[in-house]
Amino acid sequence: MATRTAASRMITPSCAGPGHTACIPAVAGEVSLRIRNAEGGYRWCLSQVEPLRAFDGTLLYGIGVTLDIQDRKQAEFYLAEGQRPAHMGSWAFDAAGFDYWFPELFRIQGLDRSGKAPTVQEYMNLVHPEDRGFVGQAIQKMLTDHRGFDLTKRIVRPDGTIRRIRWVRVPATRGETLLGFVGTGMDVTELEQLTKELQRREAYLAKAQTLSHTGTFGWNVSTDEHFWSEETFRIFEFPPSSKVSLQMILERIHLEDMPSVKMAIAAATRGERIDLECRLLISDGRIKYLHVVGEVERRETAGSEVIGAVMDVTARKLAEVELRRSKAHLADAQRLSRTGSVGMEGSTKRIFWSEEAARIYGYPPGTEPTPDLILQRVHPDDVDLLKNVLERAAQGGSDFDFLHNWRNGNRQGACCPRRPPTVKPRISCVR
Repeated sequence: MATRTAASRMITPSCAGPGHTACIPAVAGEVSLRIRNAEGGYRWCLSQVEPLRAFDGTLLYGIGVTLDIQDRKQAEFYLAEGQRPAHMGSWAFDAAGFDYWFPELFRIQGLDRSGKAPTVQEYMNLVHPEDRGFVGQAIQKMLTDHRGFDLTKRIVRPDGTIRRIRWVRVPATRGETLLGFVGTGMDVTELEQLTKELQRREAYLAKAQTLSHTGTFGWNVSTDEHFWSEETFRIFEFPPSSKVSLQMILERIHLEDMPSVKMAIAAATRGERIDLECRLLISDGRIKYLHVVGEVERRETAGSEVIGAVMDVTARKLAEVELRRSKAHLADAQRLSRTGSVGMEGSTKRIFWSEEAARIYGYPPGTEPTPDLILQRVHPDDVDLLKNVLERAAQGGSDFDFLHNWRNGNRQGACCPRRPPTVKPRISCVR
């Protein structure tokens, strides 16, 4: 009796009952409990007991062993705490169903953590109706082939919330004997939402780059590694699978632009910003015009990296060339036909004219026109008429078409050099 009393004192109050005989089980078993040591602290122990009975079946005492499992309990605690912020729980499974669920797994599924692991049917009821088919097939295949799997499915919590859960299972074996399966369930709902949002933004960026003919690039100066967007590959007309090098890029540069490109490269290696225009000479003879900008980022481990954008401005350059050509043709036509053009910008009331119009009014080409300069060349009899026309033009009035006399220097009535003085300049305005 003294021994029993001493033993009962070693059992934590939460584990001891009012009767000491209750500590001896009627059948063999094991229990985890906390036992107070000589220093007064408690440690987790696993007690396994085998009852010993008399010939008449009377329970005499129990024979057992107690193992110190404090380290294991601490490991389980840290594992549980680690799984909680990771939204992940572990489990065990065999042919009979789920053998064990970690507490975090109950929370992920929206179930009571004090409950027991669900049956296979109870778990399938949690799976989204549209996903039950392939989940059931995966379980059957796992049991048949004794292989694990990795899949993501949807579950519907009791409150109706839909979550996306990734399940990873691997077989647990002892030698060649299959004991069952162990695995983890991870709530990846937010991760998949972020992934989809990232993919959506990448799609928008790729579309914007395609529409604007602008590609992005990164260049590690030390290792000559290049990171290009799809549009950059299209601009340079390299296959997307190409391993780009600086030499490949230089081979595409027009020979006349090579000096400026090499100067920009040298500036980048010194950590300076680059901003230049250059031409590409494609293998079929076509020429592309590019505008390249970039800034240098210094990395502690990777050295210097140039991050920038490359814009295909070929269409703009060709349009500029065509515009200059058209302006030249128009200037030639006006000079040959003695016809100049005059205009007024409605918002600013600024007057502009062609070179031929300046010559007609007796001013050097390039002179900035003003109402006073024009009125200085108008015959006194027509000043009021022209003032009225200019006011109507400034107010956005109706179209007009009129003739007026003018004077060039001290000569009145002369329209322009080499034109008979009897001919009057004619001004037409169209809004």
